[in-house]
Amino acid sequence: VLKRTNQNWISVEKRLPEDYKLVIISGGIGYYSTVEQQSWFTVTRTEPKRIQWKVTHWMPLPPAPQSKEE
Repeated sequence: VLKRTNQNWISVEKRLPEDYKLVIISGGIGYYSTVEQQSWFTVTRTEPKRIQWKVTHWMPLPPAPQSKEE
């Protein structure tokens, strides 16, 4: 069962995520880097890959699920 969060999409014109912090973007999960030519990247099994489409919005990843023991 998915829990609803209060997270909303954030326009890249209003704010960008912290460098290298994984976030949800249209088309998957990626990160933004000001160090690497101010570009968006997706994470593959082997290495980061520069995103070829225009990212307009992003959203923080939801918190990890908690086990019943915690």
